[in-house]
Amino acid sequence: MSCKYLAHLRRTKFEGIRIPPPEIRSYRDYDLDECRAIARDYTTRTGWFAGDRQSYQAAYTFGWLDDCAKHMTRKHRRRPRNSL
Repeated sequence: MSCKYLAHLRRTKFEGIRIPPPEIRSYRDYDLDECRAIARDYTTRTGWFAGDRQSYQAAYTFGWLDDCAKHMTRKHRRRPRNSL
């Protein structure tokens, strides 16, 4: 179960209200066009991963990550040079 759904269950149990559960989608439910559309909203892969993990996981799992992230800028980590 996802964290959103567990939070929903706790909230309805304690408050005694019936609220429809939030939309829960698996990474298997995404297709290539949908992943591309979602990825366009982000400028880096890190931002995409933080913002929408399910679509990122779908792109990673199905091998679409490079295709969906063509427009994104890469963050390169600078490693300190060995001063020896």
